[in-house]
Amino acid sequence: MKNRRLPTLFFRGFGLLLLAAALASAPPPLLAQEAAPPLEDVWLNQGEAALQDRRYEAARQAYQKVLKKNPDSAIAHHGLGLALAGLERYREAVAAFQTAVRLQPTWSQPRVSLGLAHFKQGEWRAAAEAFQAANKLQADDQEALYYLGLTLGKQGRHAEAKGAFERALALKPDYPPAQKNLGMALIKLGNWPEAGQAFKKAVRLSPKDPEARLGLWVCYLQAGDRANAEREYQALKLLDPTLAQKWQEILKD
Repeated sequence: MKNRRLPTLFFRGFGLLLLAAALASAPPPLLAQEAAPPLEDVWLNQGEAALQDRRYEAARQAYQKVLKKNPDSAIAHHGLGLALAGLERYREAVAAFQTAVRLQPTWSQPRVSLGLAHFKQGEWRAAAEAFQAANKLQADDQEALYYLGLTLGKQGRHAEAKGAFERALALKPDYPPAQKNLGMALIKLGNWPEAGQAFKKAVRLSPKDPEARLGLWVCYLQAGDRANAEREYQALKLLDPTLAQKWQEILKD
């Protein structure tokens, strides 16, 4: 989304009256002053700033103002959807993202956002379709591929999920979430040696990620490598003692 500059001064009450009086008595400027941005741009900027600060209700109100003035603003519909998703109003968010897609069918980001809103509601098929459509529009979007992999995994389509994570990593090799979830997909497929290699890379990329440590620990246990398994378990305990204890009990059972 293109950034738009907000006005730097706002005047209220007597301040506005004093400004008007000063302008009335001032000589005409030698150079034309820069025109103030239209209200639509101001509201779009307010919405974007509120989203960045996670003030989702303020963002919703700002984008609603834009849409009252310009109902065909795809940017505002997408921003409204993000605000509604932040408020956990996912069904309404889906409708907003669908409108943005209809208004700008070649813009991939609303399709990614639509997929995430469906994902949050457990609508795996609809989520996968949205991520696949986004990937067709922008083949180098590693996030769309990553989310597609997560969604395919939720459907039990682990071989396809593996492929999606691998494609995401081909675009961005230093992508820890994709590397970690590739390891998880490989475990689901019963390919423990490759899963171990995937988790080793995930730990190198993100050594403080407890889930990456957990995956590597389990792979070492599966391989019978108790020394390295103990090392990873101790690292996991430092990062997330509750997770370590939970999985220690699961593996004992």
